[in-house]
Amino acid sequence: MYSIDDRRYWDRKAEQDKANAKAAVEYAQSPTGKRDILRKKIDGLRLDEVDNGVDHKGEIATLQGQLQAIKDEPVQASTTWTHEQTVERRAAWNAWVKANRPNALQVRTQEQAQGYTVDDLKAAIKAHNL
Repeated sequence: MYSIDDRRYWDRKAEQDKANAKAAVEYAQSPTGKRDILRKKIDGLRLDEVDNGVDHKGEIATLQGQLQAIKDEPVQASTTWTHEQTVERRAAWNAWVKANRPNALQVRTQEQAQGYTVDDLKAAIKAHNL
């Protein structure tokens, strides 16, 4: 590891920052990233309704429509899982749900930890007729 005073440290850090920014942009433009962003917006508006009594029903309905449109997009062949992967992931997900009885926040946290969403799992299950 280079010292903070060494130019190589800063060059390496700049490369890492550039790679992280590129990955963040690619994720935000992916269907999964778009769904996550819309869900966070919806959650924020719902919290604002509860905490501050502000009515966001129209905005939430619009965002839910956008979310549904993304969910209805066909799954690309490159993102489809094999039959075996789908069966394994489905079994793991179902076991986790039965063990934890999660709320929405816990579900989103688990999705991030696993690297795929419930919607991804549902699409794969549908694609493999399980």
